[in-house]
Amino acid sequence: MPENRTLSEQVEVQRAKVATEQQRLEELLVRQRTEHSDEKRAYNDLLCECGKLIEKKLDRPLTKDDLFRFARFLDARSIATFFPEWMNKPLNDKKSKEKPND
Repeated sequence: MPENRTLSEQVEVQRAKVATEQQRLEELLVRQRTEHSDEKRAYNDLLCECGKLIEKKLDRPLTKDDLFRFARFLDARSIATFFPEWMNKPLNDKKSKEKPND
């Protein structure tokens, strides 16, 4: 029955709808930030695990120089093709379970 309402009543109804939608938007944004931070935390945990594995192989803590050396190592011609192939093999493949030469 919008025709029975005055213009100011119609404005108030619309303002209430906008306020409700703004509140819903804020709730969605909070949820989005929370989900994003959970994903980011999981990714950071994975990076920490990679760092721990490298430190274990080196028998010492990582340094910035080690990161540059590791990047150069991965860029080496023989490693550049071998590493992605080896890492992308399915886990049920017998050859993928073999340890690479240390």
